[in-house]
Amino acid sequence: QQAQQLDGSAELVDKFREEQARLGLEQTRRLLERGETALAQRQIAKLEQRRLGGDERRRWKLIVHLITQARERAYVGEFVEACELLDRASRLLPSNVDPLAEEIASRQRKLLANNEKLRPLVTTLHAAVASESWSEVLTTTDAMLELAAAYPPAVEARPKAWQAVGMKAPAKRIANFAPAARRPGPFPAGVSRWRG
Repeated sequence: QQAQQLDGSAELVDKFREEQARLGLEQTRRLLERGETALAQRQIAKLEQRRLGGDERRRWKLIVHLITQARERAYVGEFVEACELLDRASRLLPSNVDPLAEEIASRQRKLLANNEKLRPLVTTLHAAVASESWSEVLTTTDAMLELAAAYPPAVEARPKAWQAVGMKAPAKRIANFAPAARRPGPFPAGVSRWRG
């Protein structure tokens, strides 16, 4: 509407559209930096709908997609794959001094740390299931689900353990994705505050 109010002056319309694209892409970057991936996706969709931003919009759309995919991989305990996706997103940033690049690097370090924490828990879980030590299965799966809220082996083992101890499994577990003040978020506790 504002472009129509500029009375058809092509130069003014072009400048207006460039400014709107710049503002929209900056908003996308800020949303990603705060962890608002779903809102960043919506912002990109708005820019697409208005045909603003061109190649730069397409670049940010891919960055948003890669970060979203990384979040999903971390959710199921695929931390190394999540780091690789974040690395690809980081390489697409217009500047490596962008605060978002620093945030991505920090998240990669946390994901790798969680990967190291998860590895011994996998061994413990397999041993506990094999020996039918169901209380240990429950304790181990709790620790695993704190790292990766939908880690498949933990999700599968929990109901069996609850059944074996003669109790009904609790309602669907809601994981602590982020520090208490910032729930819910896409990455498990200690990984990131990025939100979906």
